[in-house]
Amino acid sequence: MTKELLLEIGTEELPATVIEPVLEQMKTGAMTLFREQSIACNTVRTFGTPRRLTLWVPELGTQQTPTSKETLGPPRKAAYDENGNPSKAAIGFAIAQGVNVSALIIRHTPKGEYVAAVKRHKGRVTSSLLPALLDNYMHSLSFHKSMRWSSSGTRFSRPIRWIVALYGGRTVPFAYAGIKAGTTTFGHRFMSSHREKKALKGIKVKDFESYAKSLEQHGVILDQERRRNMIRDKINAAASNHGGTLEYDESLLSEATFSVEWPYALAAQFDPSYLALPNDVIVTAMQEHQGFFAMISKKQTLLPHFITVCNVEYADMGEIQRGNERVLAARLADAKFYFTEDGKTSLEAKLPKLHTVTFQKHLGSLHAKVERIETLVMYLARLWNPSEEQTCRRVAQLCKVDLVTGMVGEFPSLQGVIGREYARRDGEPESVARAIAEHYYPRFSGDAIPKSLPGAVVSIADRIDTIAGYFVVGCAPTGSQDPFGLRRQAQGVLQIALAGYTPLSLRDLVERALDAFQPTLDFNRDKVLIDILGFLRQRMESTCGSEGYRYDLVRAVLERDTFDDPLDAMHRVTALQRVASDPTFVDLVGAFKRVINILPDSPPNAISEALFSAGAERALYAKLQKSRSQIAEHLASGEHTRALSLLRSFKEPIDRFFLDVLVMAEDPAVRNNRLALLGQLQSLFHQYADFSKVVIEVEG
Repeated sequence: MTKELLLEIGTEELPATVIEPVLEQMKTGAMTLFREQSIACNTVRTFGTPRRLTLWVPELGTQQTPTSKETLGPPRKAAYDENGNPSKAAIGFAIAQGVNVSALIIRHTPKGEYVAAVKRHKGRVTSSLLPALLDNYMHSLSFHKSMRWSSSGTRFSRPIRWIVALYGGRTVPFAYAGIKAGTTTFGHRFMSSHREKKALKGIKVKDFESYAKSLEQHGVILDQERRRNMIRDKINAAASNHGGTLEYDESLLSEATFSVEWPYALAAQFDPSYLALPNDVIVTAMQEHQGFFAMISKKQTLLPHFITVCNVEYADMGEIQRGNERVLAARLADAKFYFTEDGKTSLEAKLPKLHTVTFQKHLGSLHAKVERIETLVMYLARLWNPSEEQTCRRVAQLCKVDLVTGMVGEFPSLQGVIGREYARRDGEPESVARAIAEHYYPRFSGDAIPKSLPGAVVSIADRIDTIAGYFVVGCAPTGSQDPFGLRRQAQGVLQIALAGYTPLSLRDLVERALDAFQPTLDFNRDKVLIDILGFLRQRMESTCGSEGYRYDLVRAVLERDTFDDPLDAMHRVTALQRVASDPTFVDLVGAFKRVINILPDSPPNAISEALFSAGAERALYAKLQKSRSQIAEHLASGEHTRALSLLRSFKEPIDRFFLDVLVMAEDPAVRNNRLALLGQLQSLFHQYADFSKVVIEVEG
C-alpha cells in the first residue's frame, strides 16, 4: 500500500543558478533516504521556481519493508546435550540475540551444523518516521553559498518562509528553522495578489494535483520543463514578429527558466547607433548582465532589438519595456565610452601598462609574464612551423594587453575578444588578431581549442608558464584544493597537444619555462621538474580514463618512464586497447610477466653467443637482434600498431625458451648469460610500455 508525499520549501527569491543543482540533490537524496529506510518508492520528482523547491513522491510505501536477519551461533554439538537440552552456550547466545532459546534453528554449513537466531522486523509505519526523516532531509541540502536569517542558526540559500508537508493528505508534523510544516502555500508574489486579494493569506493544499492546479491559478507554472518550453516558444515567436531569429545557449534559457514563475516574453529595442560596437560587446551586455536574448537578422547581423523574459504579465507592459530599455542603454553607453577611450592609443602603446599589473607577488608583473611567454612561444614555433615564428611572437607580445583596457575592466569575460577587436582596429594582421582571442581556449574541459597554430602555441606557452611559476613558489594543487586552477590549465595543454600538434616534449618545455625563474627565485629545480611532470601525467591519466581507456593500459604507457609526449602516449594506449582482449596478447603478457618475475633488480648486461647451448635461446636472441631496430623505427615514426605487432610475435619464441631452457643453470656464466638475454628482452618491451602493469583477468 502506498500514499502520496508532497514537500514544498517556500523561500525568498533563490538565485537562478542555485535551483537546478539543488533539485538534483533533492531527487537523489530522497531516493537514497527511502532506500536506506526500506520504504518502497518508485518515482521521485522535483520542481523548482524562484520561490519554492518541491519534492513529490506519487507512491511512497506506508510501512517499511519487513526484514529478517540471521546470525550464526555456536556449533550444534556445543549448543545441545545428548538429550537435546540447550546448553549454557545456546542460552547465552539466545539472550545476546534477544530471542527465546526455543526459537533457535539449525543451519547446515560447509563447516557443519550450527545454531542460528533469526530476528524479524515488521518495520515501522512511514507516517511515524517522516517527521524525523524530512527534518534530516532538509538539513542534508547543501549550497555553494548559504545564509542564516533567524535565531535557529539554520543555514539555507535564502530565508525559508513556509513549508508544506503532506503524506496521504495529512500534515507531516515537523518544524525546520523554526517554521512548522503545514498545508498552506503561496502563489506568485505579484500575480497572485493582482488576481485575488485573499491569496495573500495563502492557498490550502490537500494533494499534489490540487497544489499544482491552485498554483497555476495564482500565477505559478510549477513544472520547470513546461516553463522552459513556454519560454522557448514565446521568445521565438516574439523574435519572428520583429523579423529576426535568436541564437543563444541553453544556459541562458535555463537562467530565464529559473528566474520566473509566470514567463512572459517582451520584445524591446535599443539605439541602432550602438551597433557600431563589436557584436560580442553588445551581446555580453545583454546576456551576462541582464539575461536578455539578442536578436539577429536573416543575414546573421545583429538587430537593434532584444527580448527579455518577464516574471509578470499585465495588460500594459509598456513601463516594464521602457525600464529594460533604459537599463540596457546605460550598459551600452558605458561600453561605447570605453571603446572610444581605449581607441585613443594602440595595443602596442598600452604594452608598458602591464608593468603596473601584478601577475603573482613572487612571479612579477604581467609584463614579465608576457616576456616569459614570448620565449616559450619562439621555441614552439620553431619546432612546429618556423614560417609562423614572427606571427606567434607578435601574438605573445599583445595577448595580455587588453587586460589593462577600460572595456575589459567593465566586461571581464571579454578578455581576448577585446584584444582581437582592438588588434583589428590597429591594423594588425588577421592571423594575429584571431590568435589573441584563441589563446584563452580551451576555457574548460571539452571546450573548443585554438584553430590556428599561433593561437595554440601561445595558449600552451601561457599555461605552462603559469603551471611552472606556481609550482616554483610552492602553490601546487593539493588534494581537492586548486585555488589557481592549475588542473584546468594542464587539461588545456593536453587537449591542444592531443589535437595533433606534435612533437611536444613536455620535459623540454617545462625545462625552458623553469629557466625563466632562475636565478631570480631560489628553488629545487630537479624536484620542481619531477613534480610538474608528475602532475601533468596525472592529468593525462584522468584524460585517458574519461575517454574510456583501461586504467592498467594507461598506467603501463605513462609509467614506462617520465611522461613526455601526450600525443605519442595516447597513440600507444589506443593501440594497446585495440588488442587488449585478444587471447594472443593476453598470453604474451602472461609470458612476459614470467620474464619479469625471474629477473633480479639489476640483471647482467653482457651476452655471449658462445654460451648458448639450446636452439630456443639462439632463436630468441636472433629475433631480439632483428626486431630491436625495427621496433625503434616504428615508434619513432609513430607506427605504434606495427611496433606492437612485432612485440606480439615474441610469444612463441618466449614460450619455447621457457619450455626448453633452464634459466637458473648451475653454471654461473650460463645463468648470467640467460638472465642478460631476458633483461634485454625486458628493455625491448619497455620501449613501448611497462607491461608488468597490464592486468590479466583470469576467468573462474
